[in-house]
Amino acid sequence: MGNNRKRKLIIEDGVTEIKTKEYSDYAKLEEVWMPDSVVNIGNEAFSRCRELKKIHFSANLKRIGAKAFYGCGLEEVVIPDGVELISNEAFFLCTELKKIYIPDSVSGINSCTFYNCEKLKEVRLPHYTRARTIMGKSAFYCCKSLERIDMPDTFYYIDDGAFDACHSLREINLSRIEVIGKNAFSGCESLRKVVLDDIRIIEEFAFGHCKALEEVIIKNPDCEINKYAFSFTKFESKDVINVSKFTTSQKPYIKPYDASSKYDDYHWSPQDLAEYYGYDNVEDYYDNM
Repeated sequence: MGNNRKRKLIIEDGVTEIKTKEYSDYAKLEEVWMPDSVVNIGNEAFSRCRELKKIHFSANLKRIGAKAFYGCGLEEVVIPDGVELISNEAFFLCTELKKIYIPDSVSGINSCTFYNCEKLKEVRLPHYTRARTIMGKSAFYCCKSLERIDMPDTFYYIDDGAFDACHSLREINLSRIEVIGKNAFSGCESLRKVVLDDIRIIEEFAFGHCKALEEVIIKNPDCEINKYAFSFTKFESKDVINVSKFTTSQKPYIKPYDASSKYDDYHWSPQDLAEYYGYDNVEDYYDNM
């Protein structure tokens, strides 16, 4: 039986690096043991090991390369303390992954790290204290089982599509976030409430198609809100109420518009919206938003 038919891999002590694509496409591999000498996992090191369910990391690991576990069958992952970098797409398309622990030593979440991990339900994000951190583009795209995220205060920027199509996401702490990118929460159909204490910028379609959204609290009266930020929800960006009008006992919010019962607010076309607001065409509607 060739090496690529192994079910269990024990990497020899003294090895410091698992090289690029070194064990990729090991079709039968189910379990990996790393010695504590390993400090670096190279790009695509275990990519497309579809039967790989268990990984025992080195206690001295520092870096996990791009696409290192792309398309693997991992179900639960505990990243060891001391890891500093998890590169782009590291766990891309790990469709069986249900639980991930990320230690505080990791400085941020890179692009597409958990892209389409559709069974992922439990995530522990890093509380990195040496600098403010970023949630990368499409980091949790289509993690459709994810219900809750505890966002540490050190995160300040959520990049484009970070939680796009996370249909089950009901609860996320965004109070310290300053910038929310395009489509960041688009299609989060279960999200009901958003509280934004420090927000400065909300980009287009950031909360598009969040059909369950009932309350949005924005405490910065100078926040820049793209006119399409809340498209196809119960809210329209032009309905933002300037918080300076409120006393301290009142709660700032974005008010919902009174949608006619003949329309379904989630499936409105641009033409539907134009007609509802009394415009002759779509261009006039968008020009006056």
